[in-house]
Amino acid sequence: MKIAPIPENEAERLQSLESYKILDTDPEASYDDLTQIAAEICGTPIALVSLIDGKRQWFKSRVGLDAHETHRDLAFCAHAILEEHIFEVSDASQDERFFDNPLVTEDPNIRFYAGAPLINTEGLALGTLCVIDYVPNQLTDGQKTALNALGRQITCLMELRRQTIRLQQMNQLRDRLLALLSHDLKSSFNAVIGFSTRLKQRAKDMDTHAIVRSVSHIQQAGQRAHQLLMAILEWSAEHLEEKKHAPERVDLKQVCDDTVIMMGDLSDPKNIRIQVQADEGVEVFVNRCLLNSTIQNLLSNAIKFSNENTTVTLQVEHSPTQVSVTVEDQGVGMTQEKANKLFEGGSSSKGTAGEEGSGIGMLLVKDFITSANGTMIVKSELNKGTSVSFTLPRLLLEDGR
Repeated sequence: MKIAPIPENEAERLQSLESYKILDTDPEASYDDLTQIAAEICGTPIALVSLIDGKRQWFKSRVGLDAHETHRDLAFCAHAILEEHIFEVSDASQDERFFDNPLVTEDPNIRFYAGAPLINTEGLALGTLCVIDYVPNQLTDGQKTALNALGRQITCLMELRRQTIRLQQMNQLRDRLLALLSHDLKSSFNAVIGFSTRLKQRAKDMDTHAIVRSVSHIQQAGQRAHQLLMAILEWSAEHLEEKKHAPERVDLKQVCDDTVIMMGDLSDPKNIRIQVQADEGVEVFVNRCLLNSTIQNLLSNAIKFSNENTTVTLQVEHSPTQVSVTVEDQGVGMTQEKANKLFEGGSSSKGTAGEEGSGIGMLLVKDFITSANGTMIVKSELNKGTSVSFTLPRLLLEDGR
């Protein structure tokens, strides 16, 4: 038995196949109808829509066969995806590639096989529409034309499925963006409006130090709103327009220090101290804007749910291969059940001083960390505080990037 070689574009092919979210789904009449027509036109007892996964061939649709899948090493279709046109075996028992294949020597005792490769819009062969017989056979030119045409219809169904999934994802992303704009971004602008209104009303009774402090708070809230807006724009460009922004070398201590400076308008009214514990020269290779927004979001939440006169700690730890950033507060905390649902969105809680907000920003945090090959951990204890950590691969100087 000759096992089909792995295509040169196998990694790309498997990634594309995964994008259809079709493996192990239930039977669908739209596929089954085309499979039945293929069997009728070609005059065979068996017809299959076969998709070639990493270790198996899985049947999205099948006529005349009970099996749902077989090992890839045994699959005739694994040979067929290497061809641009129909792959045909007139008599497998006489073919040196298949004569001792268990699918030939045992049930279902294949003799004749013909498979039209399912080639998608990216030019990748994902599987086949194939017909099988128990006796030697050969397709006519007309049958080959029909099998190819039906195969193209199968591919169109798969493309429609992928586009539907993409549209659903875009609708979900749109809802996230609207929630961010209506909650998180609005709260930043409310801070600007609130501080500026108080300054206007009380300026004549304030000394220079108080005025400078109020102006500083306005500036901090404005900078935070601007940074959040830029992060939203970059995130939406990556997800809605599929424009990947190039990562860059980022010094974590510098990012932490810069972000803390922008939090004064939130921390000062509650007399909350933000303590940074980070070594110099620890770098990561990420989108700077989204990293800034991530740390800002975690600090905002920590301040929001902290009581007055407490400390929020921003700590950076590192090993030779990764860095860990932790934001820990001494606030109201939450149950572990609620902590486990922190990144699901859809819920909002008021802070200890009645601060508004939403859980939507945490969805973006999780999305960014995941896309940067990082992980997130949330630990919390009711009435004692919360710790949120994320890890990122470390950029070493010897990497030479």
